[in-house]
Amino acid sequence: MCPNSIEADEESKTWLKIFAPSLTERLNSAAPGAHLKNKDVHNLMSLCPFHSQVTMAPSPFCGLFSEDEFSEGYEYHADLSKFYSNG
Repeated sequence: MCPNSIEADEESKTWLKIFAPSLTERLNSAAPGAHLKNKDVHNLMSLCPFHSQVTMAPSPFCGLFSEDEFSEGYEYHADLSKFYSNG
C-alpha cells in the first residue's frame, strides 16, 4: 500500500521486450496456432516455481526454458519490477 508504488513500471516492460521475443518465437514455432505473446512467455516462466512448489517436484514447465533464460531474463525482470514498482 505504498503511495509511491506503481502497478506496471516501464523498466520491466522494456526488459520484457528485450528478453522475451526470442523465447516467444521459439515457443510459437513449437506450438503452431498458440499465438503466444511476450507476456504469455513470462507467465509460463512463472508457472515453473509455482507449480514446482505445489507438487513438491520439478514442474514440466521448467523444461521449456534454459537456466540462462531464467537467470538472465526472468530473474532480472522480477528484480526490475520489484525495484521500480514497490516505491
